[in-house]
Amino acid sequence: MTLVGDCPPTTAWADPVTLSSALDAVIDNAVKFTPDGERVEVTVSSNGETANVVVRDNGPGLTDEELARVGDRFWRSGRHQNVKGSGLGLSISRALLAAGVARSPTSTTNRTASR
Repeated sequence: MTLVGDCPPTTAWADPVTLSSALDAVIDNAVKFTPDGERVEVTVSSNGETANVVVRDNGPGLTDEELARVGDRFWRSGRHQNVKGSGLGLSISRALLAAGVARSPTSTTNRTASR
């Protein structure tokens, strides 16, 4: 697994502990579900009004029905029940991002999930 970042210096108003904790959970999740030899990409961009952090991986992805449950406490796809973890990471991330008026996992396309 390779972690790749395209993260130019970007200014944004955010609580550094909250943002760091949320990103840690999202990136940890991407790394956990990405097969050996694949990539996890982290991209940061800004349009002057908002800053965006996108985490993309080539893991198994989620169906639309599963994606609607991302962030539910202790929830995990039935296909991933044997993966180490509590099922709380993305729930915590969603709560932290919501408190900071940010969006959390919203889409999955061709086995690539944007988080």
